[in-house]
Amino acid sequence: MKKIICENYKNNKITFTYDFPFFITSTDGLYEIKGNVATVSSAYGIGESYAGTSVKKRNIIINGIIADNFVKRRDTLYNMFPLDTTGTLYYYEDDIARKIEYKVEDVDVAEKGVPRTFTISLICPYPYFKDIEESEASMSTWTPKFCFPMISEQGEGIEFATKNITTMGTIINDTNIEFGVTIKFIANGRVVNPYLINVNTQEQIAIDIEMEAGDQIIITTHRNNKNVIYISTSTNEAENINYKMKFGSKFLQMHSGDNTLRAGAEEGEESLETKVFYSIEYGAV
Repeated sequence: MKKIICENYKNNKITFTYDFPFFITSTDGLYEIKGNVATVSSAYGIGESYAGTSVKKRNIIINGIIADNFVKRRDTLYNMFPLDTTGTLYYYEDDIARKIEYKVEDVDVAEKGVPRTFTISLICPYPYFKDIEESEASMSTWTPKFCFPMISEQGEGIEFATKNITTMGTIINDTNIEFGVTIKFIANGRVVNPYLINVNTQEQIAIDIEMEAGDQIIITTHRNNKNVIYISTSTNEAENINYKMKFGSKFLQMHSGDNTLRAGAEEGEESLETKVFYSIEYGAV
């Protein structure tokens, strides 16, 4: 059964489904994606030349009814959807679970009638849905081995962790929409110039920096968030180091199909831990 949950900027949630108190009668804007095809004409040409396609914002409309406690239900809707606020819509149906961020455009509750109707209009400037939970592709990580109760045999050391020797991982994008990722480099010793390369396309992002044990670099390659952040273990302060990207680097996108990633460094690769976090994007639910 279809279920929609909206979470507002205060982390309050409301559920719309085929049941009361907020019964869905219809929805719009969930199952479509709209684009705008741009063309260019010339004075003596035939037809027009294709210039590109942009993806329009998404307008999600939830229509429903309330059957009792009208004043209380109306206040709940108004409090959940203040104008000029941001929230997250979660969509569930069968094995589909996706989310999208929205801005509140309009809330309308009928003045009279039994039952009473309501309409909520939400604008999604970024029109793509995402997986609700992030996935992780881990490369060159450490697996903890130390646990309690601790048993130490005489003359033998204690194994605290084992190194995952693989430096490669694969992200499968089974849609036609490219999406960005979050890359985390963690130094467990001296690391010089860490990088991540897409083996399939040979695109890479490399950072010109020397890291010490405990240092972290967090790279975001999303369409509306492209940054390289350095967190030094000595200061624990975040610093934007976009200018330290090596020439030819790209903010990697996960293309349709297989994306095999390899992490490495010019020096100290054995001391580099790499994690890549991602959410697949969808044109509709």
